[in-house]
Amino acid sequence: MISLHENGTVRMKGLKVEILLALLVMEQVFDKYHLGTIITAGTEIYDKNGKRIHMIGSLHDTGYAVDLRSKHIPDACWTTFLSDLRNALGVEYQVIIHDTHLHIELQPPIDRRFTA
Repeated sequence: MISLHENGTVRMKGLKVEILLALLVMEQVFDKYHLGTIITAGTEIYDKNGKRIHMIGSLHDTGYAVDLRSKHIPDACWTTFLSDLRNALGVEYQVIIHDTHLHIELQPPIDRRFTA
């Protein structure tokens, strides 16, 4: 089951359909390991105190990134879990490991009309 972080600050509005579909894929991997799929960050820019959460230019701002809780993933299955997650998502998605979470992003498509 996919759930939002209990702090109530996760914003889903504006997430791109590619990220929403990736969440369904990620949920299957988390379920395989009997783990909850907990979204800790979506498109929110500021925390409750008005402090910026992500770097300027973050893909969170444009809906092409989401963060998931990772502290509940047991060390014993960490490597296979990460491999399964990356394989399930495919090469278009990046899974970046942070101390407190997994950052999943999709590079936005390039508008070829404006490239040389």
